[in-house]
Amino acid sequence: MAKQILESEKIKEINEANFIVRHFIDLSSKLLPFLAELQLKPALSEKDQEDKNKIIQVFNSYGFDTCTSLILMQSPILDQIKEVYRKILIGNKEEIQLYLSIFQKEHIRLKNNWKNSGLN
Repeated sequence: MAKQILESEKIKEINEANFIVRHFIDLSSKLLPFLAELQLKPALSEKDQEDKNKIIQVFNSYGFDTCTSLILMQSPILDQIKEVYRKILIGNKEEIQLYLSIFQKEHIRLKNNWKNSGLN
């Protein structure tokens, strides 16, 4: 069985993909709780509705295969983001909080991993 050696261009592509996914995860950690808060408000101001529409546009514009985080980070976090987003749009308060909590715990775990790997 021949060993496959990664060329520098492939490593660069993997690093860029990792950076983009990390950015999306960090962005999601800020936007999803805010979107949940807006979704659960009984009435939205014009500014709130504008903010909600912008956040929805952000999530609708990203087109990740959720397996990407499994491959790059050994984490289901992109699938969790997708589920949290879906629950926020159609779920009840308890479901939203449950899925948001699961995502936030995984985000903290990944951030700790990233910080630790940065120290090595």
